[in-house]
Amino acid sequence: MLIPGGQGTRRLVTGEAFLSWLRAWVTPASLVTSACTGSAVLAAAGLPDGYRATSNKAAFEWVREQSGKVDWIAQTQAGPSSRVTTKPTSELTEIPDPEDHQWR
Repeated sequence: MLIPGGQGTRRLVTGEAFLSWLRAWVTPASLVTSACTGSAVLAAAGLPDGYRATSNKAAFEWVREQSGKVDWIAQTQAGPSSRVTTKPTSELTEIPDPEDHQWR
């Protein structure tokens, strides 16, 4: 599942009805990623709590404000070993299967 970013995320992070819906929708997913400020939406829903994540650098401080329970990484190296992958045009946050304890 891919959660996109953009200006619309500013409203979504405060919409409890949407965040509740998102939590339920994400539960059965085996992989959840976000592009750009979509990581803020995931954070507002509490989904990446306890994990490392990154986001759009232009909005990084705003994204970090959405959850203090995420290990926000400002500078990352691309690749699977970091568990946080960045691309030149977007950032991805990966939320693993909660049953897969290798991520903790």
